[in-house]
Amino acid sequence: MSPRRRTAVAVVAVLAPLAGSASLSSAAPYGAGSPPAFSPVVEVLSRGTVAEPFKAEAHGIKLEADRPIDVAVARLTFAPGSSTGWHKHPGPTVVTVTTGQLTVTSRRCDRHTYTAGETFVEEGPRRHLAVNTSTGTTESIVTFFVPTGSDALTIPSRVPRCAR
Repeated sequence: MSPRRRTAVAVVAVLAPLAGSASLSSAAPYGAGSPPAFSPVVEVLSRGTVAEPFKAEAHGIKLEADRPIDVAVARLTFAPGSSTGWHKHPGPTVVTVTTGQLTVTSRRCDRHTYTAGETFVEEGPRRHLAVNTSTGTTESIVTFFVPTGSDALTIPSRVPRCAR
């Protein structure tokens, strides 16, 4: 197993016991941008609160929070060509592409394509866009780390100047 996959498995194993539900998107408008024509189907698998600040470290993997946080896990299913629209998150996210291919564009219009089996981290709260650039369905599992009680896991954002 590659180090990248081993890290993703470790993070998911820590989060699996948490349970709850949550809304993925905010009711806020998209500002200067517009909502995507075809959004992914979102299924929130769990949401729970880590009630106390914590530090955890094992085998070079570190997790730390100075205050209580919510952790949510969701499955996103993208039809060919569908996108998240420009958005940001109130905290870091860990994304694993399980099938297909996802191209992520940063606020500076840098692009990176991730394929099945790859995991990446979004630091938050930086805006970005994710698009299924494959000819088939793309699925991903996203783990959100957000301030306790956050209404939204994803916040619509303006289109950056470089993408207009």
